Amino acid sequence: MRRALTLIEVLVAIGVIGLLIALLTPALVGARSLALEAVSLNNARQCWSVVEQYADANQNAYPRCRPNTPYGPPGMGGIGSSTEVGASYLTTAHWYAVVRDIAPFHEFRPVFTSPGRTDPENSGFIASYFFMPAFTVKGTVWTPAAQSMPPERLAEFATEVRRSEVAFPATKVGMYDWHTSYLRKRPPLVDGMPTHKTPMVFADGHAESLNPQNASDPHPNAHLPEERPRRLHDTAAGAQGRDY
Repeated sequence: MRRALTLIEVLVAIGVIGLLIALLTPALVGARSLALEAVSLNNARQCWSVVEQYADANQNAYPRCRPNTPYGPPGMGGIGSSTEVGASYLTTAHWYAVVRDIAPFHEFRPVFTSPGRTDPENSGFIASYFFMPAFTVKGTVWTPAAQSMPPERLAEFATEVRRSEVAFPATKVGMYDWHTSYLRKRPPLVDGMPTHKTPMVFADGHAESLNPQNASDPHPNAHLPEERPRRLHDTAAGAQGRDY
């Protein structure tokens, strides 16, 4: 004859189960975050591979938005700039629209998107993997001499950057995951940049997770004199500089 569990035994069993859940949940959450971080790193590699394919087809020039041209997901309208300078910096989040012939948006959207990110239906879209301005603007704008140049002279530096201009590809970041949507609680930003390990891909194609706060000190950008310089975005000498 089976003995029924007493109320105390049931409560003890529930307590033990609750304790096990409390002990295991952080480990499970951590494992999930690591798995999604690996997905993000793979996305970054694929994004850079698309950029390289674009350069192969365009005389080794990196993708760059053009003035007076709308950029955005097909069928959702777009955003543009009337100037070369504005178009160059627009490329940071809209590079995916420049490479659409190589990587059609509706096929590659998951690759352009940080794992875990959700967007409202029919909303505008910006790539999770930000493309660094050093690949769309000449490095001269991050030099002291540029600070005294007239606007028309500075505008000349908003033009194509080619592979040959990247002096240290293994230490120059090409893209990083701005959203890191897989994190349950994203730490606060410092000077507009993440303060945690962030998936990023370098100009030589290798990807790793590093803290942007450990990158080289940023330099003032003569195109954006009123904005505070940001690490990775404002690398000294641009494509000819080092981030790590």
